[in-house]
Amino acid sequence: MEKVQVYLRFNTRNDNDNPLPWRVMLSQGVKEGILQYTQEYAAEVRFETPVQTSQDEIEPGVVKWHIKSLGYIHWQGDVCLVTDQPQA
Repeated sequence: MEKVQVYLRFNTRNDNDNPLPWRVMLSQGVKEGILQYTQEYAAEVRFETPVQTSQDEIEPGVVKWHIKSLGYIHWQGDVCLVTDQPQA
């Protein structure tokens, strides 16, 4: 497991009747200025790492605001944990 840049956004567009309120996006890099990511949904996100806010273009002309952090991702059911160290 390696550290990953995590982006967190409130799920305002509930496309799939998903009851989980948080979009947890894991960076796959930036291509032509557009953030590339994979995404999962969480009921709660707990950070044990420093966080900051960012403004990111997620598709051409579409800007979203995120809370972001660099860390290791762990799941406990639908709770996402972002930590400084990998868990054993």
